[in-house]
Amino acid sequence: ATEAAAGKTQAFKLLADARNDFDVRWGYLRKGDPATGL
Repeated sequence: ATEAAAGKTQAFKLLADARNDFDVRWGYLRKGDPATGL
């Protein structure tokens, strides 16, 4: 986040990827993961 705030363009993609990964994992916690049955 610090690099994105400093205006480094490649940091924005990393930040978006991290946010999307978090969203997927949060969904697993809320709804379960059909691939693992948990």
